[in-house]
Amino acid sequence: IRYNTWQHCVGVFNGTNNILTYVDGKLSVGAAAAGPSTTTDDSSIIYIGSETATGGSFHGKMTSVKIYNRALSAKEISQNYNAQRGRFGV
Repeated sequence: IRYNTWQHCVGVFNGTNNILTYVDGKLSVGAAAAGPSTTTDDSSIIYIGSETATGGSFHGKMTSVKIYNRALSAKEISQNYNAQRGRFGV
């Protein structure tokens, strides 16, 4: 992650208790995080930009947040990055 620079960050829950992280359209090696052990269709709160366990917060700007009802492929993530990067001079 670079500071003071627009970046396209994506987390994908792969269904095997891991969240794969992509930065600027590319898989970030070694950046998998523990995901939920199960997923449900409930009305739970989704926290974006905060970490509920420690109370930490993201201190920056977000241009858009999207939530999909399926895991995006690496190709789709790359396409989304390339479609948006021109807006931010990247």
